[in-house]
Amino acid sequence: KNGEIDFVINTTSGDRNPRADEVTIRSSAIANGIPVMTNLSAAKASSMAIRSLKSLDLKVKTLQEFHLD
Repeated sequence: KNGEIDFVINTTSGDRNPRADEVTIRSSAIANGIPVMTNLSAAKASSMAIRSLKSLDLKVKTLQEFHLD
């Protein structure tokens, strides 16, 4: 709410039913316009994209191509 968080990585506990805190974290982030990654593959791809943007070394790859590396 105060602008201190820019990006959330919120993976599940592994249970079929999400825990209440997992749902609360994701819902709060979305309500505040904060991007949420819910699995490590997406989080890794997103962090690599942010790093590339900062270095201006821009290359387009599919998510599947990132997993080949």
